[in-house]
Amino acid sequence: MLKFDFHVHTLQGDHSRIEVKKAVQILKSKGFDGAAFVDHDAIPERINVKDFLTIYGEEISTKQGHLLGLNIKTSIKPLMSAEITAKEIIKQGGVVIVPHPYDYMRIAINRGRLNPKFIHAVETRNARTLWPLASSNADVFAEKHGLPKVGGSDAHFYKELGNAFTLVDSKKTVNAVLEAVKRGKTQSFGKYSPPILQHVKGGFLKAYNRFLRKRFKKEG
Repeated sequence: MLKFDFHVHTLQGDHSRIEVKKAVQILKSKGFDGAAFVDHDAIPERINVKDFLTIYGEEISTKQGHLLGLNIKTSIKPLMSAEITAKEIIKQGGVVIVPHPYDYMRIAINRGRLNPKFIHAVETRNARTLWPLASSNADVFAEKHGLPKVGGSDAHFYKELGNAFTLVDSKKTVNAVLEAVKRGKTQSFGKYSPPILQHVKGGFLKAYNRFLRKRFKKEG
């Protein structure tokens, strides 16, 4: 079994302070074999590391909520319908995961908003979930439709890394791991990060980074 965190943000986005190389060091010290690095409507810069599997993708904003597109080559246009976005991910050979579903305090895809046939897996454990019943509702949805379950920390800060994770029955290659996810050879686990504190920190960081971009643009 491989231990994977399928949902980690990086400092290339507005919300996170995580550098990929340092994240890899921390996750390796926690016994992880790999991680998926994403940003909001952007793919992080790909960095090759030794003895650790890295998957890159993005958390895409759709009209119905967020979707994770893993192992895609180019960024996908945001704010299309969830179904069209999922089809675009699949067209690139990527894996479609529904992150933090049923979390009514975030931009999440909930029941009836996406045809299950366009979903490869459901994130049933997300360490940043704010709604107590979100995980159990996600479990019910995944089981009802026979969809694989994965877990991800949704980390924006180093202390959050690995707080939710997936055990994957797979050989240690990116292609094998993604195929195992699609075949449901996964188990999701995790604990919750201190949610309010982390979301408040992330909100301040997002506002600060946007302020700096506007200032540099004005001065430039």
